[in-house]
Amino acid sequence: MRKRILVAIVLTMVVALFTTTAFAARRGNVEQVTKEQLLKMMDENDPGLIIVDVRKGTDWRASEFMIKGAVRLKLSKINSVKYPKDKKLVLY
Repeated sequence: MRKRILVAIVLTMVVALFTTTAFAARRGNVEQVTKEQLLKMMDENDPGLIIVDVRKGTDWRASEFMIKGAVRLKLSKINSVKYPKDKKLVLY
């Protein structure tokens, strides 16, 4: 019984490690910004800033928090849209 529990724990840890590594690798060179950094960019009226709301429709409709000026886009469509490379694209 203890051996099965130990095996289950080890397998869980391996899966968790693999998943974490896989997500980190997928992110590549994507810079993350804090809420404070985004607010500063918005306060400065950065013309190169594009904010994209990629929340699920149900989450978006249920939320009372929406960023003014954000573009609504399904996350599944993000790769099909062509944004200028000189713009700062912020997804939330």
